[in-house]
Amino acid sequence: MIQFCRALLWFRSTMRSSLVWVGLSCAALPAMAVNYVFPGNLPAACTASGSNYTCTGFSFANGDTVTINAPKPATITVNGNLSTDNAVINSAGNAADLSLVVTGTLTTGYQANIKANIQAGSVNDSGGQATFGGSIAASSGNVLLGYRTTAAGNVSSTTGSITVGTEAVISGDLTSTGGGAVTVKFKSQVTGTVSTSGPISIENESQIGGSVTGGTGAIQVQFKARVTGSVSSTSGTILMDNETVAGACVRSTGSAGITLNYRSSVNSVCCGSTCGNSCVTNNSTFAMPAACAVPQTCVVDSFASGTLDTSLWNALTLSGPFTPQVVTVNSQKRLRLTDNRGSEATMVQLKKWFPAAGNKAVIQFDHYVYGGNGADGVVVVFSDASVSPAPGGAGGSLGYAQLLSTSGFSGGWMGVGIDEYGNFPNSNEGRLGYPAGWTAPAGANTAAGFRANSVAVRGSGSGTSGYRLLANSGTLSPAIWSNSNTSSSGHRYRITIDNSNNVNAYVTVERDTTLTGNSYATVIPRFDILGANSGQATIPANLLMSLTGGTGGLNNIHELANLSICATYINEPGNSSAANSFDCLETGTNLPWVSSNSSTVKPLYTKLTSTNFTFDVAALKTDGTLESNYVAAGGNTKYVLAELFDNTTPAASCSAYSGPVASQVVTFASGTFSGAAGRAKTGNFIIATARSKLLCRVKECTTSACTAFTSVSPACSTDQFSVRPQQLTITAPTMSNAALTGAPSAKAGTAFALDAAAGVSSGYTGTPSIDMTKVVDHNAAVIANGTLSGSFAAGTGTKATGSSFAYQDVGNIQFQANAVVDSTFTSIDQSNSGCIAGSTSNTLSGGKYGCNIGSAASAKLGRWYPSHYSFTGTITPSCSAGGFTYMDEDALGVLLTIKAHASSGGTASATDPVVSRYTTGYTNLASVTISGDNGGTAVATSRIGSPDFPTMPNKALWNEGQWVINNSYAFSKLVSPDGPYDSFKLKAAIADTDGSTFINATNETGTTRIRYGQLRMSNVYGSELMSLPVPLEARYWNGAFYVTNTLDSCTTLNLSSIAMSGFTGNLAACETQISPTTAQTLSNGKLSGNGLVLSKPGQGNSGSVQLTMNVGSTASGSTCVSSTSSSATAANRPWFGSNPTAKATFGVYKSPLIYLRENY
Repeated sequence: MIQFCRALLWFRSTMRSSLVWVGLSCAALPAMAVNYVFPGNLPAACTASGSNYTCTGFSFANGDTVTINAPKPATITVNGNLSTDNAVINSAGNAADLSLVVTGTLTTGYQANIKANIQAGSVNDSGGQATFGGSIAASSGNVLLGYRTTAAGNVSSTTGSITVGTEAVISGDLTSTGGGAVTVKFKSQVTGTVSTSGPISIENESQIGGSVTGGTGAIQVQFKARVTGSVSSTSGTILMDNETVAGACVRSTGSAGITLNYRSSVNSVCCGSTCGNSCVTNNSTFAMPAACAVPQTCVVDSFASGTLDTSLWNALTLSGPFTPQVVTVNSQKRLRLTDNRGSEATMVQLKKWFPAAGNKAVIQFDHYVYGGNGADGVVVVFSDASVSPAPGGAGGSLGYAQLLSTSGFSGGWMGVGIDEYGNFPNSNEGRLGYPAGWTAPAGANTAAGFRANSVAVRGSGSGTSGYRLLANSGTLSPAIWSNSNTSSSGHRYRITIDNSNNVNAYVTVERDTTLTGNSYATVIPRFDILGANSGQATIPANLLMSLTGGTGGLNNIHELANLSICATYINEPGNSSAANSFDCLETGTNLPWVSSNSSTVKPLYTKLTSTNFTFDVAALKTDGTLESNYVAAGGNTKYVLAELFDNTTPAASCSAYSGPVASQVVTFASGTFSGAAGRAKTGNFIIATARSKLLCRVKECTTSACTAFTSVSPACSTDQFSVRPQQLTITAPTMSNAALTGAPSAKAGTAFALDAAAGVSSGYTGTPSIDMTKVVDHNAAVIANGTLSGSFAAGTGTKATGSSFAYQDVGNIQFQANAVVDSTFTSIDQSNSGCIAGSTSNTLSGGKYGCNIGSAASAKLGRWYPSHYSFTGTITPSCSAGGFTYMDEDALGVLLTIKAHASSGGTASATDPVVSRYTTGYTNLASVTISGDNGGTAVATSRIGSPDFPTMPNKALWNEGQWVINNSYAFSKLVSPDGPYDSFKLKAAIADTDGSTFINATNETGTTRIRYGQLRMSNVYGSELMSLPVPLEARYWNGAFYVTNTLDSCTTLNLSSIAMSGFTGNLAACETQISPTTAQTLSNGKLSGNGLVLSKPGQGNSGSVQLTMNVGSTASGSTCVSSTSSSATAANRPWFGSNPTAKATFGVYKSPLIYLRENY
């Protein structure tokens, strides 16, 4: 065997601090080399399949060669390790002809030559001076290239380190994507870039043709090493050692330390985002290098895809029917902010942040306005990215400035309005003009006011304060819009904000009416928006850019095209925060947020069936406070699923609920928060079924369709709420007759059913009650208290029914509005004022409906008629002791009562309720007939008068369920005496068209006596020396003649009613006098005792006197009740007929008798 040896020498230089190593390298030469041909003479470990060759791990011998013939390109895959020694592989071909894939380690020997693109688990060039004609990639291990090795392509590793040996030459990039260390040893050359997030070491006198880009690992550029490009890291330190050179910027974006050692020469330095030099230690003996020039980054959107790029923009509709979208106009893709309809307000947000410090931003776009009648405009808005964006006032405020009580753009810092109508620079409707003491830029200092076709700049503000006018171009020519504008009429705008010096914020607005970008004219000259007296807020740490568009009473189409935003610094939006939980609550409540877990703080109010409703979903932190950064300003939209579950039977846990009543995806998007960041308003829910207890559950989604969910636990709402029926409808299935006649009909008091239909297909379980003051009869009068009885059972889903109602009256009933009310169904909301107590209102007031379910006015229900009748009657005689009444004596008491009754459910009785609506005017009143009877003989009731006895048959006397005669009557005398009626009574009969009748078979009064009466005085004779009694008695006709009415012990007579006249003989007036002088009552038909007595006239006073009683009410004549004559009185007893008379004679006739008189 022949050995070939070579000597290697390393030494340490005291000046260079280098290592010195001396060694001898020897290799054994094989006895015979093999020339392998693919395809053809393959190594024993290899097989062929077309241009693909598969080998098991093997080793080439010293001097072996490999030739690659067609088909090309070829792939040789070695499953295992491959050792090449100094083999020459594909030397006559190109690297593109061969892919060498080694699943294990590729080990090359001294002066190995491989023209291939290599992929290996790891690469170990232990021999050195190897030649690699293509790229080298290690998938799982390290890459080690030896002394003076060359590689014609890129060298990369996925997870391992890369080491380039002394004086090696790499004609490509060095990249460790997994953060492995990269080392370039003494005097090596890399024509491309070096990059890894791990440590980087560029050793003495090495040269890097590109940039060195690190991450968290340290970067060391050692003695006299040169980097043509930049050297940068994020948080790793950077060492530029003695006499090193960096041809471009040396940057630490995280402001980690940068050390410049002796005579190191760097182009420029940059610490952090502002490119200061605070992190630089300058030991170079040279002046501190300049700050790095920061190149601008551009976001360009030509909308070429035809749809809005949602990874770049948030599109929001604030009012009106239009959502910003990409349209094609004249073969050009444009972003349309509004169409030509009125009262639209829209906004798009760029999902980028612009760090303000040291930044310069330039926004360019083509602007088109046409197709309408002249309003309003668009605004380019820059707002504080730490504040959730929300648009300002509509109309002339263009979504930026305040409008009366409407707040301006939330977090708004600057708004550039392109206003065709002219109100954006106006100081009306709550908008403000220039700040006091502010000097607007020359050429853009037009006074505040209505300025059509103008561009204006407004400053920062909050709520309804600020947003002051800072610059105003006045009316521009050519105009932004005129009636002649078409879809081709456009202008290009360029807006610049420059805070490069970290002191001033210069704003410039330019316009190119040619749309070429080559003919810009200044519209708003460069001015410092932070200048003296501007009132401008400090420039925020980060700015968010939005575009708003609006129309009002007038309109136009507003479009943008060829949009570009270039800035020194453009960052992704700040990280949105994760939510720990969620809650559901009414929109507008709990502002500002209170974290109390109380339903009074986070309420859900009563809703109506089949009526749209919304509420807020709030994202919460662990401590229950609002997660206002759930979607960072300009950040990506997030989605949650809001589900509503019936909670009448609570589940074991929030996550255990299944089968939602309703659900929808709720969008959390920057700029559309509900009242505050961290809250989003749902779309419209509408639930057709009644629900006494619903809860809301929120699940966080991973997709916009909510087909998958995050690991955040489902969260159930603090409060629950009801969805109540809007109104109850009252019907009586078996008593649907609205008339007072016909069918259906039923006896009063009969049980019937009432339904209270809820107007829903299911879910109603309430128990309504009746307000009797709102139940009226057929005359619209409130029914009598207690006449309607019964109650509703609990609802069974669609209605509540009461089967045992009874109306104990007649006619119809009608339930007025809210006569039937359910005040219990919404009990879950009543405990925390989630509805208006005592109200049935279906109109929102303060966001709330009434707690109660009211009822609509029903149709008339019925009809009912009397169940039965009862009769009571009495006849009261004038003389109760004798049980009689004289004919024509107006003292015959008649009391007749007929009652119409409702059933009480048992045997019909006179004590059953009286139907009070059975009264005059009611249809179908029963006819009553009262007839007279005396011992079986009919007696005409026409004899009863004074007043007239009611005409029979009779309906007119019905009143509140009773037919009553209660009066004193006179039983009239005929011309000729008749009677007596000693068994007189009255009988009742009734005729009811519904068939109801008396509960008793006999309905009559008791009997009494009716007699034809008269008074009688008899002639008398006697001595003038004695008093003379005069007989006086009451008599009645007994059917044949008059007889004394011995039953009369009632009649009272005043004897002063007897007139004395016709005195004869020696008898003069008042020589005889009547006694007694007081009223006298008959006894057994006669005056008791001596009765009527004339006093003795005395000796010599014989003669006679005529006595006449004034029976009636008229008095005439004189009488003597004393020695002096006086006027006679009236007896007022007309029923006795004519005045009785008698003659009294004293001493006229002589006879042997001392005294003579007649006795009767």
